[in-house]
Amino acid sequence: MGIRIDLTGHKYNRLTVIAPIRKNKGGQTVWRCRCDCGNITEAQGGHLRNGQIKSCGCYRSEYRSHECKKRTGEKALHWKGGVKYLQGYKYIHAPLHPDATKAGYVKASRLAVENKLKRRLEQCEVVHHINRDIKDDRPSNLTVFPNQAAHIKYHAALRRD
Repeated sequence: MGIRIDLTGHKYNRLTVIAPIRKNKGGQTVWRCRCDCGNITEAQGGHLRNGQIKSCGCYRSEYRSHECKKRTGEKALHWKGGVKYLQGYKYIHAPLHPDATKAGYVKASRLAVENKLKRRLEQCEVVHHINRDIKDDRPSNLTVFPNQAAHIKYHAALRRD
């Protein structure tokens, strides 16, 4: 094979080099390696030596799962001040709110009405934007329907008129 540097037996991060396999299209030697987790994988010698490859892939999945658990709320990679928009509606990060999503967000309109009424809305209650602008979450622009059926009935009556 014409190996310039013999990496057999060397350890790079979690990978221990077992043997050369072949040359790739670029003429670099591809090595068979055993990962600390027990998996066998292949890697280019240059990638092993410069640290570009650390494991069979187990390191990446462990790192990501660990990092994801650490980075919630303000520490999250995509944190935008606790505000996000879904389907035009504004959501506020309020993880302790009973109606919060799994990610800890609640519709801003719902929070505004609860502050206005000084009570928590029932889950069945629906917030309606009077001027039909879903981005306008001023308390004076919001009203509450007892349930989704009443809200739909209201819109149906508007269409008839």
